[in-house]
Amino acid sequence: MWKWLLRLLGLGRDPATCPENEPEHLESEPLEAEEDWLLPDDVVARGWNRPPRRVVAYGRVVQVESQSEGSAAAADGQTLAIVSGSNGPKWLIMRCPCGCGETRRISLSKQVPPTWTLKVEPGPSVTLSPSVDLRSECRAHFILTRNRALVL
Repeated sequence: MWKWLLRLLGLGRDPATCPENEPEHLESEPLEAEEDWLLPDDVVARGWNRPPRRVVAYGRVVQVESQSEGSAAAADGQTLAIVSGSNGPKWLIMRCPCGCGETRRISLSKQVPPTWTLKVEPGPSVTLSPSVDLRSECRAHFILTRNRALVL
């Protein structure tokens, strides 16, 4: 398993040593190098072989009916907004985790390529695959897993 990712997500830690009131939106310090950390295959294929530069936690997930509602909800930088249509989710709207301040609209609909797959778990917790690699604009490349964006 990816030990560095588990550590970032707070899994496998002793509850007695964890801070009780972890902030909803945080940045981590760069991680120490570890012998056994791994990145997902789609990221490694693009030549990335180091831990994330930044980690941003989103504290809230909301479901909205329009992109304008989603943009308004995501403006606080702590919210992931899922725009739903009659056939399921269409867009994921979020503040860019790189820190540029732009709102990102990520397509979840097969009719609007490129498209990503969204997994929503109880909590709610959102995971997006594959990684998001913005070749224009701010050039951010990140993985969104369990409401945390790992900026590569």
